[in-house]
Amino acid sequence: AWSPDHRQRWVIHLRGGLFSSPVTPDINTEAYRLNGSRQVQTLLYSPSYTEPLVPTPSTIEVATTRQFAKNLGQGWSFQSQVGVEHELPQHWHVQANLFDAQAWDTLRSRNINAPLVSSSTVNPLLAPRPIAPGKNLFQFERSGHLHGQVVFVGADQHSYKRFGIFVGYLYFNLKTDADSATLFPQSSYSDGGETARASWESTHRLFAIGQLNLPEKLSLTSQFDASSGNPYNVVTGMDNNGDGVFNDRPSIAAEQGTGTYQTPFGLLNTTSVNGSLGRNAGTMPALIHL
Repeated sequence: AWSPDHRQRWVIHLRGGLFSSPVTPDINTEAYRLNGSRQVQTLLYSPSYTEPLVPTPSTIEVATTRQFAKNLGQGWSFQSQVGVEHELPQHWHVQANLFDAQAWDTLRSRNINAPLVSSSTVNPLLAPRPIAPGKNLFQFERSGHLHGQVVFVGADQHSYKRFGIFVGYLYFNLKTDADSATLFPQSSYSDGGETARASWESTHRLFAIGQLNLPEKLSLTSQFDASSGNPYNVVTGMDNNGDGVFNDRPSIAAEQGTGTYQTPFGLLNTTSVNGSLGRNAGTMPALIHL
């Protein structure tokens, strides 16, 4: 921190740090629960409507287990910040900060035994798998990335006897292909279209907290929050590539056809394998809370 004037009404901050993130207990528990000997999860494709656990001629069973990648260590990130603070008359205080984050080896999931689907594949569930037939191997691995910036601007006043307020604005511009440890890419063999806004990220956030001190030690407090909508993933609801994860996205289509629909995102086809529409292409409505 450095101040250019002796009264320190201006203060400039520079910060930077290298951080590590461990594997949390809930991830360890999930890998232990579905380790193949304690529990096995089974997906039934085309089950009987009346007796789903009784196989029919069209039923395909796929077992699912969980595991950790070999030599799974901690994830790393480098975070930096440059900020300016200024003290105004009447003890009003304003600040502006720019944060930059770069994270690598972020934890996410992938099916390392997904079917090897080609353009000539009729049924992806019957396509060959690289390790074992009829089995999904869901692996926790450190293959994700995150990068981007966050801007914060704020003003506060806490010196008045009867009144206090804090107002702030946040702008998020973070991109990642690993929202969480349980997020799967659409395709186990490609990261195309995966880097996008995280599902928890609203681009704009505005908040204000006010407090009015009354006699007899009573106080009135108000809190205002407003944010633009969080992103959401546009999916077909189907497992078109047979990897056991129902996060398949549609493809952008040039013309009408079977399984093609006109949407706010343009003409989309739901029958393609590993769709071309990017992840988290949608945005939920804005939220205001008082």
